[in-house]
Amino acid sequence: GGFGSFAAALSNEFGKLGGTLRTGAGVVSVTQDNSGPRIVASDGFDRTAGHLIWSAPLDALASSFGGAAPEAVIEAAGRLSYRSMNLLYIQIENGPYTRFDAHYFPDGSISFSRMSEPGNYPCAAREGRTGLCLELPCDRGGDGWGAGPADLFAMLSHDLEGSPLASPEGVSDIWTRRLSH
Repeated sequence: GGFGSFAAALSNEFGKLGGTLRTGAGVVSVTQDNSGPRIVASDGFDRTAGHLIWSAPLDALASSFGGAAPEAVIEAAGRLSYRSMNLLYIQIENGPYTRFDAHYFPDGSISFSRMSEPGNYPCAAREGRTGLCLELPCDRGGDGWGAGPADLFAMLSHDLEGSPLASPEGVSDIWTRRLSH
Protein backbone atom coordinates (compact mmCIF):
# COMPACT_ATOMS: atom_id res chain seq x y z
CA GLY A 1 0.00 0.00 0.00
CA GLY A 2 2.94 2.40 -0.16
CA PHE A 3 4.32 4.70 2.52
CA GLY A 4 0.83 5.86 3.50
CA SER A 5 0.11 2.38 4.88
CA PHE A 6 2.93 2.91 7.40
CA ALA A 7 1.38 6.18 8.63
CA ALA A 8 -2.08 4.56 8.76
CA ALA A 9 -0.76 1.62 10.80
CA LEU A 10 0.92 3.99 13.28
CA SER A 11 -2.28 6.03 13.58
CA ASN A 12 -4.39 2.89 14.14
CA GLU A 13 -2.02 1.55 16.79
CA PHE A 14 -1.92 4.94 18.52
CA GLY A 15 -5.74 4.90 18.69
CA LYS A 16 -5.80 1.33 20.03
CA LEU A 17 -3.49 2.45 22.83
CA GLY A 18 -5.93 5.21 23.78
CA GLY A 19 -4.29 8.11 21.94
CA THR A 20 -6.09 10.83 20.04
CA LEU A 21 -4.28 11.94 16.91
CA ARG A 22 -5.04 15.55 15.91
CA THR A 23 -3.91 16.96 12.56
CA GLY A 24 -4.86 20.09 10.67
CA ALA A 25 -5.90 22.13 13.71
CA GLY A 26 -3.90 24.85 15.39
CA VAL A 27 -3.22 24.78 19.10
CA VAL A 28 -4.93 27.64 20.90
CA SER A 29 -3.47 26.89 24.33
CA VAL A 30 -1.73 24.29 26.46
CA THR A 31 -2.09 24.55 30.21
CA GLN A 32 -1.00 22.25 33.02
CA ASP A 33 -3.15 21.13 35.92
CA ASN A 34 -3.07 18.21 38.36
CA SER A 35 -4.52 15.85 35.74
CA GLY A 36 -1.92 16.63 33.06
CA PRO A 37 -1.71 18.93 30.06
CA ARG A 38 -4.96 20.50 28.87
CA ILE A 39 -4.98 21.10 25.13
CA VAL A 40 -7.40 23.46 23.39
CA ALA A 41 -7.35 23.41 19.56
CA SER A 42 -8.82 25.73 16.95
CA ASP A 43 -11.30 23.05 15.81
CA GLY A 44 -13.01 22.93 19.24
CA PHE A 45 -10.95 20.05 20.65
CA ASP A 46 -10.56 20.60 24.41
CA ARG A 47 -9.14 17.80 26.52
CA THR A 48 -6.85 17.03 29.41
CA ALA A 49 -4.40 14.28 28.55
CA GLY A 50 -2.00 12.07 30.43
CA HIS A 51 0.74 12.93 27.92
CA LEU A 52 1.25 15.37 25.10
CA ILE A 53 3.36 14.27 22.14
CA TRP A 54 4.29 17.30 20.04
CA SER A 55 5.68 17.11 16.51
CA ALA A 56 5.22 20.74 15.42
CA PRO A 57 7.92 23.39 15.93
CA LEU A 58 8.81 24.00 19.57
CA ASP A 59 8.32 27.76 19.35
CA ALA A 60 4.62 27.15 18.59
CA LEU A 61 4.34 24.94 21.69
CA ALA A 62 6.15 27.44 23.91
CA SER A 63 3.97 30.33 22.73
CA SER A 64 0.78 28.28 23.30
CA PHE A 65 1.61 28.16 27.03
CA GLY A 66 0.87 31.87 27.21
CA GLY A 67 1.93 33.26 30.58
CA ALA A 68 2.48 29.80 32.07
CA ALA A 69 5.92 29.33 30.52
CA PRO A 70 8.84 31.43 31.76
CA GLU A 71 9.65 34.32 29.41
CA ALA A 72 13.20 32.98 28.97
CA VAL A 73 11.79 29.68 27.62
CA ILE A 74 9.50 31.46 25.16
CA GLU A 75 12.36 33.69 23.99
CA ALA A 76 14.76 30.74 23.61
CA ALA A 77 12.18 28.79 21.63
CA GLY A 78 11.68 31.81 19.37
CA ARG A 79 15.40 31.81 18.53
CA LEU A 80 15.38 28.21 17.31
CA SER A 81 16.03 27.77 13.62
CA TYR A 82 14.71 24.95 11.51
CA ARG A 83 16.03 23.25 8.39
CA SER A 84 13.81 24.09 5.45
CA MET A 85 13.01 22.23 2.25
CA ASN A 86 12.49 23.45 -1.30
CA LEU A 87 10.56 20.81 -3.24
CA LEU A 88 10.97 20.60 -7.00
CA TYR A 89 8.12 18.87 -8.82
CA ILE A 90 8.67 17.62 -12.36
CA GLN A 91 5.90 16.35 -14.63
CA ILE A 92 7.17 13.92 -17.28
CA GLU A 93 5.04 12.89 -20.23
CA ASN A 94 6.90 9.67 -21.08
CA GLY A 95 7.11 7.88 -17.73
CA PRO A 96 8.10 6.10 -15.73
CA TYR A 97 11.45 7.79 -15.09
CA THR A 98 12.82 4.72 -13.26
CA ARG A 99 11.28 1.56 -11.84
CA PHE A 100 11.92 2.63 -8.23
CA ASP A 101 9.72 4.73 -5.96
CA ALA A 102 12.62 6.65 -4.36
CA HIS A 103 16.30 7.45 -4.75
CA TYR A 104 18.40 8.79 -1.87
CA PHE A 105 21.50 10.92 -2.39
CA PRO A 106 23.42 10.91 0.92
CA ASP A 107 26.96 11.68 -0.25
CA GLY A 108 26.50 15.32 -1.28
CA SER A 109 27.43 14.85 -4.94
CA ILE A 110 23.81 15.62 -5.75
CA SER A 111 22.33 18.70 -4.07
CA PHE A 112 18.98 17.03 -3.48
CA SER A 113 18.62 14.54 -0.64
CA ARG A 114 15.83 12.42 -2.13
CA MET A 115 13.87 11.95 -5.32
CA SER A 116 10.55 10.14 -5.24
CA GLU A 117 8.38 8.94 -8.09
CA PRO A 118 4.92 8.42 -6.57
CA GLY A 119 3.68 6.66 -9.71
CA ASN A 120 5.93 3.75 -8.75
CA TYR A 121 4.40 3.29 -5.30
CA PRO A 122 2.46 0.05 -4.95
CA CYS A 123 -1.09 0.37 -6.31
CA ALA A 124 -0.29 3.72 -7.97
CA ALA A 125 1.29 2.60 -11.23
CA ARG A 126 -0.18 3.82 -14.49
CA GLU A 127 1.18 4.03 -17.98
CA GLY A 128 2.44 7.21 -19.60
CA ARG A 129 2.85 10.39 -17.60
CA THR A 130 4.74 10.36 -14.30
CA GLY A 131 6.00 12.86 -11.81
CA LEU A 132 9.06 13.36 -9.64
CA CYS A 133 9.44 15.17 -6.36
CA LEU A 134 12.97 16.25 -5.41
CA GLU A 135 13.80 17.47 -1.93
CA LEU A 136 16.43 20.17 -1.48
CA PRO A 137 17.35 20.73 2.19
CA CYS A 138 18.18 24.41 2.71
CA ASP A 139 18.00 27.32 5.11
CA ARG A 140 15.00 29.61 4.87
CA GLY A 141 16.24 32.76 3.19
CA GLY A 142 19.34 31.04 1.75
CA ASP A 143 20.26 30.34 -1.87
CA GLY A 144 18.38 27.05 -2.14
CA TRP A 145 15.29 28.55 -0.50
CA GLY A 146 14.92 31.29 -3.10
CA ALA A 147 15.72 29.18 -6.15
CA GLY A 148 12.90 28.88 -8.67
CA PRO A 149 11.86 25.87 -10.74
CA ALA A 150 14.15 26.57 -13.71
CA ASP A 151 17.20 27.10 -11.48
CA LEU A 152 16.50 23.93 -9.49
CA PHE A 153 15.97 21.89 -12.66
CA ALA A 154 19.29 23.18 -14.05
CA MET A 155 20.97 22.26 -10.74
CA LEU A 156 19.49 18.76 -10.92
CA SER A 157 20.56 18.27 -14.54
CA HIS A 158 24.10 19.37 -13.67
CA ASP A 159 24.21 17.13 -10.57
CA LEU A 160 23.04 14.09 -12.54
CA GLU A 161 25.91 14.38 -15.04
CA GLY A 162 28.15 11.36 -14.47
CA SER A 163 25.60 9.64 -12.22
CA PRO A 164 23.69 6.50 -13.20
CA LEU A 165 20.51 8.61 -13.57
CA ALA A 166 19.93 10.66 -16.70
CA SER A 167 18.43 14.14 -16.62
CA PRO A 168 14.64 13.76 -17.01
CA GLU A 169 13.35 14.04 -20.57
CA GLY A 170 9.85 14.76 -21.82
CA VAL A 171 9.32 17.34 -19.07
CA SER A 172 6.01 19.16 -19.52
CA ASP A 173 5.88 21.17 -16.29
CA ILE A 174 8.01 22.06 -13.27
CA TRP A 175 7.08 23.90 -10.08
CA THR A 176 8.25 24.34 -6.50
CA ARG A 177 6.81 24.32 -3.02
CA ARG A 178 8.74 25.60 -0.03
CA LEU A 179 8.43 24.11 3.47
CA SER A 180 9.85 26.38 6.16
CA HIS A 181 10.12 23.55 8.71
